[in-house]
Amino acid sequence: MPFPLIPVVVFTSAVLAAVAIRALKKSLKGRTLAVLGERAVGKTCLIDFLTTGSIPKQYKPDLYAREVPGRRFQLRDLELNIPPLKQLSGADIPTEYDQWKQVVIEADIVLYLLRVDQLMASHKPTENRVQKDIGQIKRWLDELEKEDKRKKYPLFIIGTYCDRTDPDFTTLPKAQTGSYEAKVQNMPIFQRIGLLGGGGSKVRFVFGSLKTLDTTEDVVYQLFHQIKTYKDRKST
Repeated sequence: MPFPLIPVVVFTSAVLAAVAIRALKKSLKGRTLAVLGERAVGKTCLIDFLTTGSIPKQYKPDLYAREVPGRRFQLRDLELNIPPLKQLSGADIPTEYDQWKQVVIEADIVLYLLRVDQLMASHKPTENRVQKDIGQIKRWLDELEKEDKRKKYPLFIIGTYCDRTDPDFTTLPKAQTGSYEAKVQNMPIFQRIGLLGGGGSKVRFVFGSLKTLDTTEDVVYQLFHQIKTYKDRKST
């Protein structure tokens, strides 16, 4: 059965991105998705793929706001309808989470991008930033659930730059990708991230790379598969 037709609206900058996704069919009806992450984690690649079918050849932050035309395309058995969107200008890393909080408040599901290569290398600034972000997002989600006890707010975490890890995730046979993902999730830093996000009942991980069109397609497909799977489990 094909995935539902999903229009996507994106608000983004070089520091953070927010993707609001509303499904038209019952399995995701009324759901919105907020996508967050610090600078240079792959948000522009993801947005360019969704809106143009391509990815940038090199990272370049947007200096001015610009209108981006939408598009409609088929991704395997997933049909996406991307309307025109506005991409905001870049900015320095925020000292406050005001913009992030507004996006989270308006969303049912939150997506957060992080760099797996830096976390596997025990890069302390990245570890500290990610844990701070996840902890803050979790507090906002808890507040939302207190306001409406009927709703659940999962956190989907996309681990990017897996092409820069050892082994290179993007070259592994399909039979070995599960072992890679399990190994990463069992690392102490990822265990802490998972707990900060609410534990196994709330947090879902997607691993991959946004380096090429093929790897970006894999990430997007797995993301929507995870969203649908989570919603289906909550409905049973």
